Amino acid sequence: MKHRSKVEIIAYMLETIMADSSMSSSKIMYKAFLSYKQLKEYVPLLLQNELIKHGEKNRTFMITDKGMYYLEMYNNLPEFVGISR
Repeated sequence: MKHRSKVEIIAYMLETIMADSSMSSSKIMYKAFLSYKQLKEYVPLLLQNELIKHGEKNRTFMITDKGMYYLEMYNNLPEFVGISR
């Protein structure tokens, strides 16, 4: 896999979480192709910026409205600058 930017990694994580309404950290790691080190770096970042929230009972993560907005902006960026992915 090619080198991914932080913006891309965050988008992959959010898309992964969006696909399944409640994801465990290990599922996020495997489905978004992250190392354990990357997971430990990015999950707190996403939580701090309120892009995801943590389920208190079942230890899973859910995407927030702000996270959905991030994905919308990320997916529209190529169109905005006139390039294709």
